[in-house]
Amino acid sequence: MIAAVICALLIDKVGRKRWYTGALLLAPVPLLALAWLGATSPIQVLVLAGLAYAIVQTVTFSLYLYSAEIYPTRLRALGTGTGSAWLRLGSSAGPILVGTVMSSMGIQYVFASFAAILIVGAIITVLFAVETKDRVLEELSP
Repeated sequence: MIAAVICALLIDKVGRKRWYTGALLLAPVPLLALAWLGATSPIQVLVLAGLAYAIVQTVTFSLYLYSAEIYPTRLRALGTGTGSAWLRLGSSAGPILVGTVMSSMGIQYVFASFAAILIVGAIITVLFAVETKDRVLEELSP
C-alpha cells in the first residue's frame, strides 16, 4: 500500500519510462540477496520477497494508465486486452517455472530466475518504452 501511494505521488514527476526502469532494476536487488543468502529463513523470504513485490507492484499499478496513454483510442481496448492476456500467461507460467527450477536446482535459483526476468524487463523498457511525461495524449497516440 505504501509503495502504491509513493508511486501515485511521484510517477508523474519522474516519468513512466524512468519509473519502470528504476523499479525493474531495483526489485531484483532483494531477490538476488535471497538467492545469495539461500532463502534459509522464513523472515528473510517474507522481508526480501515482500520488498521486491512492493517495488514491482508499482509498475503493475500504473500499467493500465500507461497503456491508455500510448494506444490511440481506436486500439486501446485491443492493446490493454493483449497486455492483460500476457499477464495471465505469465501468471500461469510462473508456478510451472517455480516448480521446475526449485525441484532441479533449489529455492535460491527461483529468486535468481525472477531477478533475471526483471532485469530483462528493464532492458526492454529502456530500449522500447515510450516516455509520456510532459506530453499530451494527442501527441502520444494520434
